[in-house]
Amino acid sequence: MGYPQALQNEIKDVLTRYLKSILEEAWPAQQRGEVTEEGIAKLLELGRRIMTFPPATGSQCVVYGEVMRTFNTLVESRRRRIEAASFAVPASLWAVVLLGAALSIFTSYVFKIESLLVHGLPMPTN
Repeated sequence: MGYPQALQNEIKDVLTRYLKSILEEAWPAQQRGEVTEEGIAKLLELGRRIMTFPPATGSQCVVYGEVMRTFNTLVESRRRRIEAASFAVPASLWAVVLLGAALSIFTSYVFKIESLLVHGLPMPTN
């Protein structure tokens, strides 16, 4: 009904190699703060293998559509994983945040307020 058995075996082999490279190379590199391009070749090969099968029947079209949807989800998940691993807050933004926090704490001591309860209440911003 779906992909021919030989093509299924090829796709499973490529997918297994991709997963192995992600688990053994990409994730450890991400833990060190690095991003590797190791898995992209295997992912592209997987995409090429998936697209080599032209669906002929209605049921094959349904299977092909679902496989393509799942492949697109895999690619999107990979993109998000790499984006998350390479994202960092710039040092200049950290400096502004820390300076603002220090200034806020300093100004809270400038005004003498007798009641600790009133001192701790946030002021409305309307």
